[in-house]
Amino acid sequence: MTAAAEAAAIAALDDAAFVTRSYETFHAETQWFCDALARLPPFVLRGGHANMLLIELSSGTAAACVDALAAKGLLVADAACFGTHDARAAIRISLRDRAANARLLAELQELA
Repeated sequence: MTAAAEAAAIAALDDAAFVTRSYETFHAETQWFCDALARLPPFVLRGGHANMLLIELSSGTAAACVDALAAKGLLVADAACFGTHDARAAIRISLRDRAANARLLAELQELA
């Protein structure tokens, strides 16, 4: 991280209005995404932290899902790299803005 980037990050954290807006946006996007994901039966939310969600796949492999989404220009992680999940296939996603999150949901729906 450069000194300028570090200074910008510190300034952003000192901006209470920015932090509040960011938290509210993140919370709203998480709720919206999780509600929409609940309507896609092959995918089960297993946990979340910060802007990342762990999604279990009820069919197929995580590697196949990761590859299919990568072919569409979407990067998600095979959760196997985070340790064991009882041998269940899972992916880890990072939420972004509404447009990016909607695009990811649409691609997940295509995979369903």
